[in-house]
Amino acid sequence: MRLKEYFQDLEKREIALVIFTGLVVAFVRHGVQYHWKSWDSYEDFFLSWFVHTLGVILLMGIALAAIIYSHKFFLGYDVKENARWLTFYILMTILVAALGIAFVANAPPSDDLDDSSAFFSFFC
Repeated sequence: MRLKEYFQDLEKREIALVIFTGLVVAFVRHGVQYHWKSWDSYEDFFLSWFVHTLGVILLMGIALAAIIYSHKFFLGYDVKENARWLTFYILMTILVAALGIAFVANAPPSDDLDDSSAFFSFFC
């Protein structure tokens, strides 16, 4: 079975996105906490990946429940049939946020700049 044929099913793609997002979140958290050094062992890596994937699933479930149960009140129509695209948007938000944290954590320090130009030097 080829990889392209394996990922024809949408559920398998969604599970793969959850697992990949958990990997990115684990990598970024470990990098920020331990200054981008490697894990001590493979067991620590896989345990961290597993725990962060469970955290991503928990966060996704909480956000999905909050969106579904408050959507009709704020927007006036029900959204329960579109839970698949909601999970995609929630996972992509978590993924982009983790990559944004990694980008900001690796940004060069602005110690030599004064306060007025430090903000603008990050964006230029």
